[in-house]
Amino acid sequence: MQGGTPNELLARIALANGPAIIQRNLAILRSNLELVVEFFSRHHRRFEFVKPRVGTVCFPRLTAKGDEAEGYCTALAEEHSLTLIPPSAMAPPDVTAALAERLGQRFRLGFGRESLPGLLPRWSAAVEAEEARVGVAATADARL
Repeated sequence: MQGGTPNELLARIALANGPAIIQRNLAILRSNLELVVEFFSRHHRRFEFVKPRVGTVCFPRLTAKGDEAEGYCTALAEEHSLTLIPPSAMAPPDVTAALAERLGQRFRLGFGRESLPGLLPRWSAAVEAEEARVGVAATADARL
């Protein structure tokens, strides 16, 4: 099967500009990875994070006892319009259950998009709001 002429033209343009495209994408990735490292450093009580040595994704772990990644990703999407990839989108249920048991509650975060720098402050605010709610609840319970 042969591709259409517009596809061939776009492929030729991309190949002719390969080095420039690669340099641009690497710059985005490097910058975004620095921002992700800073984010997880600020929120180290909420997440366990290991900086990836290669690739464009990472798999942070939730650290709160009893927390589960599927619910966290759903709540973040519903309450803050931010999307992380939950375990159910990565593998069949039996595989995700086995991995969660072995490796903890993890989700997928890609850091190759240009939009990431604008989204991390929103996620940070969501984490801080969650911490404030939990802190208020803990303080209120302690006063009873």
